Amino acid sequence: MDGFEGVGEPVPVGGAGDVTLSLAHRFDQIVDHGRNIAAALSKEAVVAAAREAGLTLLRGDQCLILEIERTDDGLAVAHVPDSAGGVSRSIISRAIDEAKPLVVSDADGPRPEATDQSIGLTGARSVLCAPIFVRGWPVACLYVTHSRIGDLFGRDEERLSQYITTLAGAAWQNAEGFSRVEDAVEVRDEFLAIASHELKTPLTALRLHLEKIQRALGRTRPSAETALESVSGGVEKIARQADRLTKLIDELLDVSRISAGHLTLQPESLDLARLVREVAQRFGDQARKANCAVNVQAPPALWGHWDALRIEQVVINLLTNALKYGPGKPIEIRLSALQPGMVTLEVQDQGIGVDPRDAARIFDRFERAVSASHYGGLGLGLYIARQIVQAHHGDIQVKSAPDRGATFTVILPVEANVGAMDPLLALNAHAS
Repeated sequence: MDGFEGVGEPVPVGGAGDVTLSLAHRFDQIVDHGRNIAAALSKEAVVAAAREAGLTLLRGDQCLILEIERTDDGLAVAHVPDSAGGVSRSIISRAIDEAKPLVVSDADGPRPEATDQSIGLTGARSVLCAPIFVRGWPVACLYVTHSRIGDLFGRDEERLSQYITTLAGAAWQNAEGFSRVEDAVEVRDEFLAIASHELKTPLTALRLHLEKIQRALGRTRPSAETALESVSGGVEKIARQADRLTKLIDELLDVSRISAGHLTLQPESLDLARLVREVAQRFGDQARKANCAVNVQAPPALWGHWDALRIEQVVINLLTNALKYGPGKPIEIRLSALQPGMVTLEVQDQGIGVDPRDAARIFDRFERAVSASHYGGLGLGLYIARQIVQAHHGDIQVKSAPDRGATFTVILPVEANVGAMDPLLALNAHAS
């Protein structure tokens, strides 16, 4: 985890104050600080409220909220800011291991760790360390010290620290959930804005073409040839916009089915090589408009057992993606069966490419690595493709770099156990 701004910074308070106040004397403050912690809606707010409670209720002259980092071996290590002094990592580790507040003072006798200045209690006479847990994992520690008073923290302070850290843990978890809700709302709002624009665009074009046809037919005595030419051209454009609108709606329906777990497959014996070539041929006009040469490298036949319509959808989405982001440059589609029982489909463009940091998220819903204002679509094509591939127990990956194009690789099992031929055997059989 990264440290929060201001987290772990020492906050001094003046004097020792009344060190003998009972819990009863501090009742009003306890209630007020507990309410503040519970009302926090972000991690930063939880940290600030917990630190303020620690300073006021535990009466130290320094209060830190130290984040805990997860290491590869699963150990919890306190993230200690450089500006924080008097912090003992051994005390923090012990408090985490025991999962309860730990009190140490100079009256407890010599401390071996005090000889090591990297972990020693430099200038501290009383220390109270209490871990904050979320879902059973330590996420932070409340670390309170006093430099002048020994034996400051007793049983009441231990109980107060547990009160603070328990509330802080619950508030921390709530803050995480609230953050996810905020992110989801932001994604939803962005999607609605994009979807409204994308759905409105073909509808506007449809209306314009219809108006053009009406004007042509309303002319004074138009010749049959002129009217037929106008109507024919308009109908063709209307059909294209209707296809675009249908595709957008189908994508939304697919997302709804996926979210509900209703993405069903109807596997059948399928020649994937033939399907890929047919899709590339159907995209001939779009490829010419994008000034892209689409080259297909595939064996004469490559048989397997897949859902034909869904696998076709994957090929279409990948080819559409390549045409959108790599206009004016060639596109390579490669199909092979280099491993028994597996087939590999690659779609390579030479377009704008994808930053490796965005490689994972472009397969998520409504995600894209570019501005939605420059490229159309709902950001669903790659998400749907991945869901279909995974439903076939396959995998899809992207290898790319900015301005160096992108190669999308789909690996699919043939599923010979449901009656499909091994692709290598199918290749040999159809080639002979």
